[in-house]
This record gives sequence, C-alpha cells and structure tokens, in this order.
Amino acid sequence: MQKMTDLSSRSSTPTGTGTPLPATQPISDCERRRVSIVRLERQNILIEGYTNFLTYERNSNSTNTTGVAETIERNLQETIEARDKLVSELRTLPPCLDVNCPDHTTLKPKNNDNLNVNEIEMISPNSTKKSSLKRKNSKGSSDGFVFPSKSARPITPTPVLDPIATSNSFENLEQDAEIDQEKSPEIPVPKPPTPVFLKIKDNYRDQLNKIIKNFPDVKFKSSGNYIKLNLECHEQYRKLTDFMDEDREIEFFVIKPKDEKPIKVVIKGLPGCTKTDEIVSDLEDLGYSVTSVSQLISRKTKLSLPFFLITMPRNKFNLTVFDLSLICVR
Repeated sequence: MQKMTDLSSRSSTPTGTGTPLPATQPISDCERRRVSIVRLERQNILIEGYTNFLTYERNSNSTNTTGVAETIERNLQETIEARDKLVSELRTLPPCLDVNCPDHTTLKPKNNDNLNVNEIEMISPNSTKKSSLKRKNSKGSSDGFVFPSKSARPITPTPVLDPIATSNSFENLEQDAEIDQEKSPEIPVPKPPTPVFLKIKDNYRDQLNKIIKNFPDVKFKSSGNYIKLNLECHEQYRKLTDFMDEDREIEFFVIKPKDEKPIKVVIKGLPGCTKTDEIVSDLEDLGYSVTSVSQLISRKTKLSLPFFLITMPRNKFNLTVFDLSLICVR
C-alpha cells in the first residue's frame, strides 16, 4: 500500500518532460478595477440585506431566531471588513493611461471617506467629458515650447461730457451795504494785588478782628505759620499795608510784584580777591545804577567764593546787564 501511494503522488506532479501548461494572460489594471467594482456592488447589496434583516428582527422582538440573528450579524461584520479591504485595493490601483481601453473606468469619489456603491461612478470613455485641449505647435514654437497668443484688450474711449452751465439763483438780489463796526479796544483786566501774610502770634485773633473791622472786604485763609490776606482793590491794598505798618505789634510781609522787585545778577569767573568797590565803579562807568554788591560765602567751609551778587533797581537800561560779557577790564 505504501508503494502505491508513492507512485500515485509522483504521477500527480508534472514532470519536466511532460506537456507544458498554457500561460495565463496578464489582467490589465482597468479590468481588475472593473471586476473589483462589480464585487463591491455585490457586497453592498449583501450588507443592505443583512442590515434590513437585523432591523426587522430587532423590531419584531422574537426569541426563536436568536441564533440566526447572531449568524447574520457575524456575516455582516465579515462582509463590511471585506468591502473596506476591497476599497483600499481600489485606491492603490494605478490609473490607466490608455484612453481607448475597453475596460477603462474612472473612480470619482465624493467628499465622504467611506465609499459605497452610491459613491462610486463608472465613467466610460464615450461619456460627455470635456477633453483637455492641447496646444498646437505653431511656427514660432521651438524645442516643444509654445508661446501663448497675446491679444490686446480693446480700450473703450471715455466720452468727454460738455460742462453744464450753472447760474446762481440769488444773483439778482440786492446786497445790503456792509456796516463797518468800530472795534472797541480791549481794556486789560488789572491783576489783583499780591497777598499780605500776617504772622500768627498769641494775639492773632485781636489783630485779625481789628483788620476785618477796618477792611470788611478782606479775605483771609491760613497758610502755615501765617494768615494770607487778599484784597481785590489796589487802593484798599495800599491802605492795608499802611495800617499794618503803623501798628508795631503786627508782624507781616508782602510779596512785591515783579515790576517792583530789584534785578539780581550773579557774576562768575572773577578772581576771589576782586574788591566789590571795583565792580561797583566799573558798572557805574558803564551807566548802570547799582544798589549793592556782595561776595557769596560757602555754607560748609565759610570761605569766600568767586561769585558776586549784584542788586540793581529795575529799569529798562539795567535789564541790559545780562548782555555783558566782560567786566573789570579796561
């Protein structure tokens, strides 16, 4: 028995001296795509049938066909997996470059990634698809390059419209003569006088009551160790300062306006040994009127500094002292 099985197994295998089998012809990509699409349509029909059956069984709530439903559900999952695998193969197939191929088809997927039979369209070469127009070689082309034809856009002339004549409808009306109004000169508003500062002492209330009794229009306000007195009238201000000067017990001070303040100038660059009398005489020779000249002293060392403070009455000529560049030089 063992020898017979060996002989039968040897006779079943083709030998080198036997007749060769006919070679199978290769299948084109388009034919493979067409066969795959047919299989895909059949699988979608099966999936639809399985789904409808399972939906009917779930709605009917029958308990006798539980095993059948499980089998159908398992077959449904296997069919879906086979369909997904087939769709992946369709995506990997190369496109057919032969336009006249009898099996030429083109897959046209929609936006959804899950392909089914409704999302795949077969487009035959005889379909009404606009073929791409190829440029024809013109005489001016060289080396396979084709230059696009240039066509100038027609320029539409812009019509020039005639100006529209306009007239003023109020031209015929009589114009009123302009009345020249004399401009009144602006009267400068006088500035109020500067405040008077009354020093606060033990009897400040008696002093303040005496001032208010004689000058009822006075306005007062506390300002540190002083009481600030304000008046709007310059005449009342002059009378107030005279009244306070007559009373020896009243201590006060006033801030003079700028017009009444003296001119103070500091001269630098002179030697520290310069005498103040020489500076006064030099300034008087130049025509300036000098009130006083003093040499400044350092607060820390108490030594004389090479700085000289000159005090002069305020007038128009004395203001030119700021233009001097040389002094004490003959």
